[in-house]
Amino acid sequence: MNVTIEDIAKTAGLSGAAISMALRNHPEINPGTCRRVQQIAKIMGYRRNTSARALVTRKHHTVTLVMGSRRYEPMAFLGAYGEIVRAAADRLAQEGYKLLISAEPAGPQEDDRWMPGILQEHSYDGLLVFMPPDPELQRELQSFSGCPYVVIDSPPMEGTSTVVMDEEQQARVLTEYLIKLGHRKIGYVNAIGPSPGHSVQPRLPRIRLREVGYLRAMTDAGLRPSQGNEQTLPVKERLPQLFGGDNSPTALIFYGSGAAYEGIEWLAERGLKVPDDVSVTSITDFPEYRVIGITCPRRRWEEIGSTAVEILLGQLTDPRSEPRSISLMTEVEVRRTTAPPPGTENK
Repeated sequence: MNVTIEDIAKTAGLSGAAISMALRNHPEINPGTCRRVQQIAKIMGYRRNTSARALVTRKHHTVTLVMGSRRYEPMAFLGAYGEIVRAAADRLAQEGYKLLISAEPAGPQEDDRWMPGILQEHSYDGLLVFMPPDPELQRELQSFSGCPYVVIDSPPMEGTSTVVMDEEQQARVLTEYLIKLGHRKIGYVNAIGPSPGHSVQPRLPRIRLREVGYLRAMTDAGLRPSQGNEQTLPVKERLPQLFGGDNSPTALIFYGSGAAYEGIEWLAERGLKVPDDVSVTSITDFPEYRVIGITCPRRRWEEIGSTAVEILLGQLTDPRSEPRSISLMTEVEVRRTTAPPPGTENK
């Protein structure tokens, strides 16, 4: 039998209204009384009826994290972005919210766009959304959600709150680091390879932003960028282009860590050692590939999660607040795959 507020009231010798307020640490109730009531409730096995509470307050104290496309494979996604999810859940818990995760069911679906069903069938106060910057998906989200939401790990979108690493800055600082090491021939590989969680499509803005960061750093240093950077060829088609002549690069920047891993294998098959002969870097840093020790921009995963929650909490407090887009800056995390170019004195 469920323990009710009335049961606790009889045991504590207080009114039901006082018990309800004490359980919520209401300022009108003495803190000592709150602690005593909460201890009694715990001993008696009382659990709040959040559904009934939601009917009264119209708040569910729940935030749902939703993946808005099949491009995100749920289990791989959680492995890659676990730090973001944990940080978001911890921050929400501090404010009395629970974080639920909505993942696409396994197996074939009649409709490739499953987000509207999730948004209509579940109760929540706000959303944290991992969603590619797809205009159609964006319209769906705005039409069906009816509540505040923040899009995570996506370039800024008009009229939408977003939190992401600064894509251009990541590529720029990585290129500048290689230049500082002494590299002058730096090749860019605009393919993501088999990285977990999602695939790259040529129309995504982040592809262009990363390419721009590389191009600007090379141009500012008076160096010639590699050719064909706008292509999204598979790694094993792109690398022969870069190493096909006499002007082979001494360093490579890969769009993603999965592609960098493929690149290291390709180089090894041709007798090229990393980093002795060629330095290898990646703009992304997925946990699956960290054991390799690829030099990359430091990913501020936890800060992304907590920042997204801060924006969402602000919108829950004031629904009229304007959307905010935050791009986090970073620095290079030097690992095992980079060194000065061959033949330099400080090698």
